[in-house]
Amino acid sequence: MNTKLNTRAGFTLIELLVVIAIIAILAAILFPVFAKVREKARQTSCASNEKQIGLAFQQYVQDSDEQFPVISAVGNGLASNWAQELYPYIKSTGVFKCPSNPNANAFTMGNASNPSLNGAPPIPVSYAYNYHIANSYDQNSHTDVGASGVPSVLASIDSPSSKILTIESLREYGSGFYDWTDADSWSRDGRGFSGHTGLWNVLFVDGHVKSLRPTQTMSAPGAGAKFNMWGNFRTNTAADGPNCGGNDMNINCDAGPNTNEVFGALANLETKYK
Repeated sequence: MNTKLNTRAGFTLIELLVVIAIIAILAAILFPVFAKVREKARQTSCASNEKQIGLAFQQYVQDSDEQFPVISAVGNGLASNWAQELYPYIKSTGVFKCPSNPNANAFTMGNASNPSLNGAPPIPVSYAYNYHIANSYDQNSHTDVGASGVPSVLASIDSPSSKILTIESLREYGSGFYDWTDADSWSRDGRGFSGHTGLWNVLFVDGHVKSLRPTQTMSAPGAGAKFNMWGNFRTNTAADGPNCGGNDMNINCDAGPNTNEVFGALANLETKYK
């Protein structure tokens, strides 16, 4: 009996190359989508972290006669910072670590050789505390009140739902790891972190968290430019803009070089991580 042999034992080289090309095209299309989905999940995790930090702030404030924690404190040979002050309400260092932040494992607030006042461990750096809330700035009168280093009280903050409490950061300017709004340097685009495809998570004083583009936190430069969500900003002289005298630039300060520079830095930050 004759049997017909199957001479087609496999794919030809051209067929294999076509399949490989199709797979490569699909990978090129899908990998960026997968990366964005992964980053969205990390962004959500980061927002959850800030939400928990916001709850800790609220608990701290209620236990402290409505006064916010200091940025840093020293006493009896020990030191402490705002995150360590909040630690007893969270009891987790992981909450202070954004999963997208490349410096979260590189820098800490506090160190093991210098214990905190309340025994809290060193805290990872991913979030920065608004200096002008931590230092007795009255958002209603737009003036410094009380002694330097004394935190603001809740009643002094106008429109808490629109005032930034913490922001995402790689590390702060100087040796402190806690102040985003210090204007000694205009390198905010180098210190801030909007690694969630150009967005950063913002914790507001009232405790809610929102993902925003950096430039959304202030109005565009020009007539009547305002810092909006930031509260006030340090500035050098009144020459920085009309109605910007003294050592503080408040949210009602008119447009000047500082508003332009800050907006430019925020725009650079936004572009850097898109």
